[in-house]
Amino acid sequence: MSVREKAAWISLGSGAVIWGFYFVVVWSRLVELPGEWPVALFVECVIASLLVQGVLMGLAAIRTPRDQRTLSDEREIQIDGRATSVGYAALTGLVLCVALISPFAVGMEFGGLAIASRAEAATIMGLLAIVLAEVVKSAVVVILHRRIAA
Repeated sequence: MSVREKAAWISLGSGAVIWGFYFVVVWSRLVELPGEWPVALFVECVIASLLVQGVLMGLAAIRTPRDQRTLSDEREIQIDGRATSVGYAALTGLVLCVALISPFAVGMEFGGLAIASRAEAATIMGLLAIVLAEVVKSAVVVILHRRIAA
């Protein structure tokens, strides 16, 4: 397994776990205290994400044989290009959904959560769009590496 594939697995796993935790906590807090945005938790999750990915990618680089740590070859450049295209398309579609949905989401109830303001609704959905697009990109890298390896 190349360093880039390991990096994609690390990004996929840490993104899903850390940001999944973040959105579950934010959802439950906003249900209990509408309008109380946990900004400190966001900063903690950003720091945790940077630390976890940095440490795990460092370990992956150390444990990977030297011949597999070379510069990207043509295959890996194509994989990264395809994954970036799919991730960008996902981000574009999700941002379009945020733009279309957030004006209607103000004051609506979602499972006991009343969205207090347009800014709050757009912020939640915008952050979720960014995280989902990055997870999609990492998943596509993993899938393409696995497909080529098989």
